[in-house]
Amino acid sequence: MQGSLEESNIRFNTLAGSQSVLIWESGTDKLCTYFNPTWLAFTGRSLEEELGNGWAEGVHPDDLHRCLRIYTEAFDQRKEFSMEYRLRKANDEYGWVFDHGSPKYHEQEFIGYIGTCIDVSKNKNYEKILRESEEKYRLLHELAGIGIGYYSVDGIVLSYNKLAAQHMGGSPEDFTGRSIYDIFSISDADAYSGRIRRAVASAVPEVYEDMVPLPTGNKYFLSTFTRISDISGDVLGVQIISQDITDLKRTEQALQLKNEEYETINEELRSATEELQVQNEELIQFQEQLIQSEKRLIQAEKVAGIGNWTLQLHTRTMLASSGADEIYGIDFTRMPLAEVQKIPLAEYRPGLDKALSDLVSNNLPYNLEFKIRRPKDGKIRDVHSVATYDRKKNTVFGVIQDITDQKYLGKALTQSLDQVQLLLNSAAEGIYGADLDNSCTFCNDSCLNSLAIQIRLIFLEKTCIGQYMESTLMEQIILSNRVVCIRLLKTVLACMLMMRYFGDPMVPAFRLNTGHTHK
Repeated sequence: MQGSLEESNIRFNTLAGSQSVLIWESGTDKLCTYFNPTWLAFTGRSLEEELGNGWAEGVHPDDLHRCLRIYTEAFDQRKEFSMEYRLRKANDEYGWVFDHGSPKYHEQEFIGYIGTCIDVSKNKNYEKILRESEEKYRLLHELAGIGIGYYSVDGIVLSYNKLAAQHMGGSPEDFTGRSIYDIFSISDADAYSGRIRRAVASAVPEVYEDMVPLPTGNKYFLSTFTRISDISGDVLGVQIISQDITDLKRTEQALQLKNEEYETINEELRSATEELQVQNEELIQFQEQLIQSEKRLIQAEKVAGIGNWTLQLHTRTMLASSGADEIYGIDFTRMPLAEVQKIPLAEYRPGLDKALSDLVSNNLPYNLEFKIRRPKDGKIRDVHSVATYDRKKNTVFGVIQDITDQKYLGKALTQSLDQVQLLLNSAAEGIYGADLDNSCTFCNDSCLNSLAIQIRLIFLEKTCIGQYMESTLMEQIILSNRVVCIRLLKTVLACMLMMRYFGDPMVPAFRLNTGHTHK
């Protein structure tokens, strides 16, 4: 007996000296009587501080009540116990310990408890990490927004997440333990079974795109088949992650249709572009022709001494050709309408305003002559203007002509005609004129004095004299007045030509030769 006790003491002292095991002892009163050096090093407290119930000061407050309850209940029942709790370490951090206590006897007499503690902080951290990882995976499995299914190597469903089960029209437990041949059509099940066998044989995941007929409707999925192995490399099954790409496929199909529509539109645009190019070339040619026409118009205006102008009544703006600019001596584009209207002499302004008003309001002809003072040189010019009115466009279009030289020639002609008339009346010969109808147009004084009264009346009334030229009455009149002959002048007087220029018909002139008499 004594040898056994000594041997036991040796084993205890050896264990108590271990640096990895925390040892404590208590008496029959439940108070601790011993803590080995490893315990004291772990807590950073002295033996005196730990004895009795001092050790309980180092237990985490959240674990203390549970820890004392387990210890007390086991102590009262003289049973072994095991528990885990957090014990404050020398660095004031808490470490997890696994505490195992056993009742202690001497010659079958209960003398207290002895316990051993192991620092399991690392294991607890591993457990925490594992739990967190498992929770994250569970959340990923359920909330990833993709269908996830696990199958055995022979195609039996091990598990579905909620979304995969929803796609199949049920809940996860409805499919666990069922074969893929119970879920899909034979052709689809054969295809999936072949994919599972290929995934088991390959360490590289394989991806497939399918249109899958489901109870909830046809859907497109992008599925990844991956084999699952344990740490020893044994294949446990195959994981299938299926992403619903139905919306994406529909979008692709819609884009394809749009692309086809756009291609059709592009083809139409190409054709339209070609037509526009042709039209553009024609337009360019037309513009060139228009430019040439405008150049010819400008040249014609310059030669004829005319110009055109446009008055837009709704904006009170005036546009004019270069010919009009030249006549008025201004640039119409740079001068406001109010300033342009000051260029005609003041006495003509009321007449111009009234003519414009009558044209616009009553559609009366706009045709008048007036004088202007050109700003560039201060010269007075005579202008003739005509205009029309476009009621739809509320626009007046007009043409102006510088008639200063014509007015001067007209005045000179009038003076020349007066001088010719005086000359004719002073001539000794009798001279008369007739128009193309042989009606007398004029007769000088010598002619009237040389003719009998009947002929004089004829000339004065400017009636036709042709009928009398061959008549007996004409011969008698000639004989009675001792007129030798009547001779037609083949030369047309210059004054007659000038009269024709202003609108009168050219007339033949006749002269009575009274230089010879009959005895």
